[in-house]
Amino acid sequence: MITKLNISFFLIYSKPKLDKTVPIYMRITYSDKSVHLTTGISVDKKQWNKITHKIMGNSLEVDTKNEM
Repeated sequence: MITKLNISFFLIYSKPKLDKTVPIYMRITYSDKSVHLTTGISVDKKQWNKITHKIMGNSLEVDTKNEM
């Protein structure tokens, strides 16, 4: 039996914070079962790259958040 592990990141636009940022969630899928977890990181919608699923920018803060 072949099992596949997939991890993806996405924004939850329906849960904006007071500072207008939105939380980043992680979806873990394994053997056709999935779970959604919050990463504890929030980002401005304009900084999110939908293709790479990372925060755009070159600052130390952005690099740190992407590494988390």
